[in-house]
Order: sequence, then structure tokens, then C-alpha cells
Amino acid sequence: MKNFIKISIFALVYIAAASQGEGNKVPLKKDGQVSTINALNCPGVIGDEFNDDTKGIQSLLDAGASAIYLPKSPKYYKLTNTLRLHSGQTIIADQNAVIKLAERACKHLLTNADLLALNADDAGIFEMSRGPITDIHVDGIWSNKGYRAIRLLSCGSPIEKVKISNIFGSYKFNVIAFTNYNAHPGEEGSFSDISIERVFCSKSITGLEKSSQIWIEGPCYISNITIRDYHRIEGLVMSDEISIEAGVVIDNILITNAKLVYKCSGSINFLNNHGKINNLTMNNIFFKYQHGDIVNRLINNKGSISFLNQWNISEDFQIH
Repeated sequence: MKNFIKISIFALVYIAAASQGEGNKVPLKKDGQVSTINALNCPGVIGDEFNDDTKGIQSLLDAGASAIYLPKSPKYYKLTNTLRLHSGQTIIADQNAVIKLAERACKHLLTNADLLALNADDAGIFEMSRGPITDIHVDGIWSNKGYRAIRLLSCGSPIEKVKISNIFGSYKFNVIAFTNYNAHPGEEGSFSDISIERVFCSKSITGLEKSSQIWIEGPCYISNITIRDYHRIEGLVMSDEISIEAGVVIDNILITNAKLVYKCSGSINFLNNHGKINNLTMNNIFFKYQHGDIVNRLINNKGSISFLNQWNISEDFQIH
């Protein structure tokens, strides 16, 4: 059985926005050749807001295209179901391309508001496939007032060697979430070699102070995770940056080159840990606030950290 990645698209959003010009051509290879297909040149893909483009795009994926390019269309691409990507495939959307769910799209898409969902497992009637997801590079996501940029879901099947880069915009809940959802009771999530870099995001709504930017749900095991070049300029609401829940075990986590600027009052924890971390390295963390009423902690440790190595931390942080 082939494993695939589900991309779930909610409302009017842009996904994997490619730069203009030659940057739109991604050199993905299949059988020694580059195969990038312009979807508008293929049957069943119109992008006029009236015709359903789902089957046309899915037929290109099932035919084995290495990369499918969605240029700006006359109106928008209309989807009514989940797109299934097979191993080694990429969908590239022009920065002005719009993908919109049909008004009566299937329930699964309507209830999943993540711009990108990597589901190694799911549950019930929605589990079209389960198995490992590996060797994935997500490059370029932007949303204004989105729900969540990326969700990685593992409950028994591993997610490995995933690189996430260039995430922009404002989001209601999390920017990135590692989830279990108890899809298969008794089984824990499994993640290894996860890299997150160049994140430039903030909140899009007030009243969600408990919703961190990066959220890791238990039970799960993570062998190695790197968070690099993480930036946030926040003017709406204070919330934790990274939250690690009870039941999470992380062997090694590196957090480097982060800059936070807050223009509102409240309290935050850069790292709010309720799990178990064996090795934590933090360096080059800069914090600036423009309001006097603020409480900021570098680490709020309610779990355990076996080894902590930190340097070049902003003096404005309260280090506990």
C-alpha cells in the first residue's frame, strides 16, 4: 500500500507560495528526468470557481507527476475532496493562486483547518492509509488570519526526516503542531530528524493566550528536533512560543537564532515544558518588549530537563 500525504486546505488561502520567475521550477526528478506539469494545461483543471478541479489534479498525481504547478487561474481552484500525494511528489502554487473549498465539500476537509497536514495515522472513516512519512521538505507557506500552518500527526506510525522552512503570516491557534489526537488509543507519536527554520509568524486573534506557536502533544517520542531562525513581532496577544505537553519525551532539541518583539502586555514562556527533555541547547535568543506590564520567562520547566546548555540569551528574559 502506498503512503501519501494529505493536504487539507481551508477557506481562501495560499499554499507553498513560489517566487516568481525561475524560482517556480522545482527540480524534482522522476526516473532521471524533471517532471513539472502546469495543471491548467491538463484536462479537468480549469480554475474558474465553478468547475470541480479535484479529479483533474488528483489524476495528475496518480499518473506520477513529480511536481504539479498551479499558476494563477481566472478565478480560483475549486476542491471538493482531499488531494493525495504519493512519495516524491510536490504541489507548487503560484503566490497569486487561490485554492478554495466548495461550499459543500466533504466533512473531513471542512473540519481540518490546517494549511498542510502530514498524517501518518488518522482515525475512523478518515483513515485512508496509515504508515511512515519520510523525506519531506515543506518550503513556503503564508496565510493572513489562518487557523494553523502545519500539523504533523503520528499515533503509532513514524514521521521522519522532515524539513519545514519559510513559514509566514498570522494564525489563530498554532503555527506548527505535533499531534497524537489519540487516533489509535495506547500508541504514541514518533518523530525523528525534524528541522524547522525561518518562521516569521504572529497571532491573528485575541483570547487565545494558552495556544502556543509551536505545540507538541503527548504521548510522543522525538529523537531530534531543531528550531532555527524563529521570529515573532506580536501586537495582539501574548502566548507561549514553544509548549511541550506531559507525556512527551525528547532526546535532543536545539533552538537557535530567535528574535521576539512584543508590543502588548501579558506574560509568556519562551519554552513551556511539561515533558521530559534529555538534552536542550538554546543560543542567540533575543527578546524586546515595548510595554511595561510584562512577565517573560525563558524556560518554565514543570517537567524534567537532564542537560541544559545555553548562551547569548537576552538580558530581558527572566531565567529560571
